[in-house]
Amino acid sequence: MSGDSGGQSKKEQLNITAWKDLSKYKDVSITFLGANFEKSLIYKGNKELFESTALEGLLTRKTELKNRLKVYYFSKNHKLSKTWKTNNPDKVQKIYSFIDEKLEGQDFYWTKNKSDSQSLKNGTEISPDARGFNQYQHLLTCVWLACMRPSETEAKQCELFFGIDGEAIHVAREYESLHQFVLRGISRDFDSTETQTVYVFDEWQARYLTDNIEYIDIGIDDDEQRPRGRPQGSKNKQKRFTLDDKHAKRFRRWKSGNPGLELEAFKVFLASGNTALSPEEQEAMWNKYKKEVQKSKK
Repeated sequence: MSGDSGGQSKKEQLNITAWKDLSKYKDVSITFLGANFEKSLIYKGNKELFESTALEGLLTRKTELKNRLKVYYFSKNHKLSKTWKTNNPDKVQKIYSFIDEKLEGQDFYWTKNKSDSQSLKNGTEISPDARGFNQYQHLLTCVWLACMRPSETEAKQCELFFGIDGEAIHVAREYESLHQFVLRGISRDFDSTETQTVYVFDEWQARYLTDNIEYIDIGIDDDEQRPRGRPQGSKNKQKRFTLDDKHAKRFRRWKSGNPGLELEAFKVFLASGNTALSPEEQEAMWNKYKKEVQKSKK
């Protein structure tokens, strides 16, 4: 902090980015084994150094993972973030109280951010980064109340240095961690067909796991106002909603990088980003996607 002549304080922030240069090891044969490795930041930052290889004898599921999950969520309008938690402590507590009552007497595992002051009364708390944990695969229920979105500064640094945008960071850090977290439970058993119940905060988290989702309305989306200064879409004379320039450009960038217009890739794109889309914005994005798919078939 430094003071000026008017007695006002001025804050200067220094951000340092450091990384391992994997190109130094390009002549060494190294094999990386990991679920969804191509969504990881280490891959996205060094695509030219990797090549895919097939392994035989891997376990296969009797039932697809997405068909073994039932996911409940509490918000259709807001992606979970540290800022939202800070600004809405009463609503955060609503979720904790609901889960406390709903899962009373049940065995389950759950997680949150370390900085969160709230806590569930029951269950076993584990780290959001739960890769490698095997001791919970008998449990049928889990709760994810963590968020891992990058700051705007971090997102811009990664974009400048590595060509990785904030959406990719969000997917790799939060959604893939959520995916691995869920896999600590009964869904980890490939031979089982039992359904695992999952509670998450928002619809974007839920849809990343499965289409078998259900909204629990406990008032989290009530009386919410948009953040000040956020550019709004507009409606034309026929009252059809159109995206603002920011989101329209974001879609064009995604389309440019995904010429195949794969549906799963679009769902990941729609679930990512630093700012949650409103229902109207989501619908407009879907309409743009469908139009592009139709064009590609002509």
